[in-house]
Amino acid sequence: MHIKETDKNKIESLLTHLFPPHTINTYERRINNLLYTDRYFSISLLESDISDRDFSTLINNDNIDIIKNKFDEWTINKSVALLFKLVNLQTKDKEEHKKLIRLLLLMKPKIDAIQYHITAKIYGLADFNEDKKISEDDRVFIKKVLCENGYCDVLGQYLYGIGYNNANWDYPLSREELNEVKQHLFYDCLKKCSDDVVKIIKGFYATSDFNWENGYRKHYYLPQNIELMKEYVESDSVFQAFIQHTIIPSPGEHNTYKLNGLPIVLWKTIDNYIAFIKNIKVPSELIMEYLDFVEKCKQMNDDVNYTLKKMVFDRDSKSTHQMLL
Repeated sequence: MHIKETDKNKIESLLTHLFPPHTINTYERRINNLLYTDRYFSISLLESDISDRDFSTLINNDNIDIIKNKFDEWTINKSVALLFKLVNLQTKDKEEHKKLIRLLLLMKPKIDAIQYHITAKIYGLADFNEDKKISEDDRVFIKKVLCENGYCDVLGQYLYGIGYNNANWDYPLSREELNEVKQHLFYDCLKKCSDDVVKIIKGFYATSDFNWENGYRKHYYLPQNIELMKEYVESDSVFQAFIQHTIIPSPGEHNTYKLNGLPIVLWKTIDNYIAFIKNIKVPSELIMEYLDFVEKCKQMNDDVNYTLKKMVFDRDSKSTHQMLL
């Protein structure tokens, strides 16, 4: 290429810096670091990217509210960049590592990868202990950090996934300890989202657990959460909104529906549920139609062909449980 001999060392040094022959550290801003490749081909920082300076300044701020607000702003169109920066953040001691876990739990967008990274960083606490095991202090911290920001959908999905995917329990918290966390968070969910029935039902499912029998999952709903959910649903203003989330349309069958399992979870039997509906002091026409539907479901013990008049139901919408999954 007619390169001058005097320039060869400089070029070799440049190329070696950009494309090192060894595995690079994630914090090195080289062209073969996927976090930085695009920057070498852009005149300015991409709109979906976050500058290292802004990120470093923010995470070193001691005001958690400032961090939360900025994370909310960044997650509108920079959520992928934010997650990459967090999971590749270098921590030199346990206190820094704990702060990283706190930062990950502040992220609110639905990114499937975030659940894996939260768990990985929680397990990573053991690396700072001499015996490489999770200590009692670590468990106290994990319980505290999972609760400290209250309930949000991302945290709900994370908790749900632990039970759903963990047949051989190996999470740093015991099942009982994690269920204490779920009880606390569902109570918080009820306080925050009492005017949104969908969020409450999703929160109820998210804070449930699973029993594993012969390799099969079986839902287990926490008794305290059942009582809280039932008390919430029994409110007159809530029950009418709750109704539509207990009905499942039969695939491909016009005007054919069935009752899902949620009322039975809360009232134990369909007879108890019917008795509750009949005891409503001033039932609306919608509730009376629903009562008739539920009684037919009991008689048929199967899908019911029923023309909905007062109840409005979108056959193409997913059930609340499907939305969670």
